[in-house]
Amino acid sequence: MVTNYKPTRKYMLEVLKEIPLFSKSALLTALDATTSSGISLATLNTFISRSLKYGDLVHLKRGVYAPVDFFKKHAGSLGYLFFVANKLIEPSYVSMETALYYYELLTDTVNYTVFSVSRGRTVNFYNKLGAFKYRSIKEGLFTGYVATEIDNFKVFIAEPYKAIFDFLYFKLPFSGLREEREVLSALDYYRIKFDQLDKAQKNKFFKLIKNV
Repeated sequence: MVTNYKPTRKYMLEVLKEIPLFSKSALLTALDATTSSGISLATLNTFISRSLKYGDLVHLKRGVYAPVDFFKKHAGSLGYLFFVANKLIEPSYVSMETALYYYELLTDTVNYTVFSVSRGRTVNFYNKLGAFKYRSIKEGLFTGYVATEIDNFKVFIAEPYKAIFDFLYFKLPFSGLREEREVLSALDYYRIKFDQLDKAQKNKFFKLIKNV
């Protein structure tokens, strides 16, 4: 392997132009696949620093970036927004207010914030796409989400019943979540359109509530 090879910044940007987002390790992998040569971490850090300075990359979180042309092309896409949310913390899925609004089950509008559920720690990220907020849930409740395609992006999002459950899980005290009367009262209070769920989704919701 050639250890002193230094691909030009223009070449590296060309390699990245169709990549939705990348980490340093992903970039090293992409360059190794296309050049069969290694680059040093110092070279990579210089590339990222200069590309950020010249506006060729967009910073999404520490160590994760997006090519500016791809970012500008898809910044208005809901699919890209959810895709980024899935990638900033893995594994995770879009849920709570964001999923409820997507399914038209929530009256109130949620602007510039994507709420997700993960198995990791509770954390927030802020970048040019907006705010990304993650809430941690225990292993046994990290379920009830599906893979779907939105604007040609594969994304993971809670099913309608699970989006409601997750929303209430982080809103109500644990004891309240087990009381059906309090759950129904909360659904009304937060103006969640629970009646729009079909029978199968409602059954899944109440089954999950009983097993908490």
